[in-house]
Amino acid sequence: MSWWRRRAVVPPRLRAVLADDERVLGLAETTGGTVLGATRYGLWVLDGDGGVRLDWDRVATARLADGLLTVVPVRSVGRWPGPPAGIEPVGADAGIDVARDATPVAVQLAGPTRLTDVVHARVRRSVATSGRLTGESGSGWLAWRRIPGRDGLHAQFRLDPGVDPDRPGLAAAAVDLARQLDPRS
Repeated sequence: MSWWRRRAVVPPRLRAVLADDERVLGLAETTGGTVLGATRYGLWVLDGDGGVRLDWDRVATARLADGLLTVVPVRSVGRWPGPPAGIEPVGADAGIDVARDATPVAVQLAGPTRLTDVVHARVRRSVATSGRLTGESGSGWLAWRRIPGRDGLHAQFRLDPGVDPDRPGLAAAAVDLARQLDPRS
């Protein structure tokens, strides 16, 4: 067996959008012609209309079923004050980022690819610790997340559908949960 490994050629349109320190870890094409490229920073989705990078700390879930890759990104809808006591913020990320699920990105892969393994590993790796909050004040997931290329962690609260982020007691409950889940304790 040869020690040579065949590497996929990075398409020019993907190479054009990559940062200087961004290396492609996995590639895939879809049946619709969309190009997917996983890097240390996120998942690039390039179609005929341009492209977008879904940063790993902004991806809630990724699922593969029957060749259909579905990635659920999150979007920020606010910030609760903080950070919780004893937890260092990441730059301007002091406090808890309040997020909701954004429109899922669903693509039918053209064939087997290792890209899906990279996506799952990177999404899991971005979460240092997480826990579920349920109660009268509201519900959702609190996660301490890593941001690729930066030191430290930031707290992210992913609201369940229909939960009002301004509901009395919800922010305080999330801060308490963040203290309990402090990964450095």
